[in-house]
Amino acid sequence: MKVLDTMLERTNKYSLLVLFSFYILFDAFAKIFQHLKFNTSVPLYLKISLLILVGFFYIANRPKVKEMLVFGILVICFIAGQAFLSTSFTSNSLTILSKFLFSLLLLFYFNKIIINADGRKMLFLFFEWIIIGNSLLIFLGVLFKLDVFEAYRFSRFGYNGLFATPSIATYAYTVSLIYFLIGYKWRVFKNWKFYVVLASCFLLGTKAIFIAVLFGGMYLLFQKKFKYRKTLLILVPILFIIGLFYFLHQNPIFNKILQNESFLSALLSQRDKLLVDKTIPYITENWSFLNYLCGGVSDYNLRSQMELVDIFFFWGIAGGLLYLIQFIKAFVQFKISAETLFFIITMTLIILLSGNFFVYVINTLFLLILREKMIALKLKKQNTYKGTPKV
Repeated sequence: MKVLDTMLERTNKYSLLVLFSFYILFDAFAKIFQHLKFNTSVPLYLKISLLILVGFFYIANRPKVKEMLVFGILVICFIAGQAFLSTSFTSNSLTILSKFLFSLLLLFYFNKIIINADGRKMLFLFFEWIIIGNSLLIFLGVLFKLDVFEAYRFSRFGYNGLFATPSIATYAYTVSLIYFLIGYKWRVFKNWKFYVVLASCFLLGTKAIFIAVLFGGMYLLFQKKFKYRKTLLILVPILFIIGLFYFLHQNPIFNKILQNESFLSALLSQRDKLLVDKTIPYITENWSFLNYLCGGVSDYNLRSQMELVDIFFFWGIAGGLLYLIQFIKAFVQFKISAETLFFIITMTLIILLSGNFFVYVINTLFLLILREKMIALKLKKQNTYKGTPKV
């Protein structure tokens, strides 16, 4: 046991950094393979291997009985929901189940380990340069019209570098904005990396990222020492209105949706239409009373792509509430300040507009990095004012 404990202690120090590195590589290769139209299951098998490996280390770290009970209830909920479907336990539903559980597993696992100051320093440095590097690829894509870095493959404007999907890029840059804002506050404008991240946000081509920029601007307005508050108070709403006007009126795709359907459809990129045309008909045709409690999906592609709707589509009311409550509790491992609550609300709005949050495990890794940043800032404040030793 001493040998195992020693191995775990050494592994835990850089585990988040290593895991994040692998997922960044997997997503980059997936994007390149997709561009080359080269079909391969290698990234999938590698991610399954990581799931098994993280599961091993999680169990080796002696998990809490309550956490194991949560996994057990969720699996039972999934089985109960699938049992009442005419087409059940499909490869699609099992794959989505593993993704949902892996995201929750990561939170439980990293709640049991402590990343020391050296480990955090390396993690933050790597994260920042990954975002900066991807931003440079976005700039190159825009300048030279490199379709490998496009987000939508000719259907509309947007570049996401080597992130696998537009939604992943949206979450990555939302977390990046929050990361720099909480780290530097009003001094963020003295950091050149922030400008690179901010410029990239306007090139992603997603409406959700404009929400993140707007809330970021609002956050700066509450910084007392920020001397440009009045300028920002005028500039942020103007930029938001210009961005919204472009998406809804100048962008041909969204303008067409606005003319033919509704403002809501244009704002949600027709996700409301997906809900009405695909999700709800599947529910009415296939669900029994138990499915409303436990969910039940044979093809998750029928989802609305509004995450707070889709989680109940997959898990049902009871299962969805259990998953959401456990995910939030597992993430928030410190006292919630007004600042933390502000950014949680921001992320919730982004998730509602973007979808595909829980089923892309790398998004949970982004959240974990952000949480480590918050913890590091709290420790730094304690060291400054209370003389608390470093962790």
